[in-house]
Amino acid sequence: VPSDPGEEFRYQAVLAIDPAGPGEVGRLVSLLDDPSWRVRMACVERLLAHPSPEAVVPALVEALAGGPGPGARSFSWVCAAESVS
Repeated sequence: VPSDPGEEFRYQAVLAIDPAGPGEVGRLVSLLDDPSWRVRMACVERLLAHPSPEAVVPALVEALAGGPGPGARSFSWVCAAESVS
C-alpha cells in the first residue's frame, strides 16, 4: 500500500489481501494503525478470515504488547476478542 493514498484506495487494498499469503498477517497487523477506522476494521475482518486463526494470534499478541501504535493495539484487541468468541 503506498504511503499516502486516499482512504478508499487503502480500504480496497486491504480487502484484496489474502490473509493466508506469505507475510500478509504481519502486513495486516501493521495496517491496524492506519488513520482510518474503515481500514483498521477491514484489517480485522481480513485477519478473522484467516483459515487458521491460531496463525494470527502471535502477531496480535505482539501488537498488543507494543505494536506500531495505539490504533494497532486497540484493533488487535478487537480481533483477538472476536477470534476466541
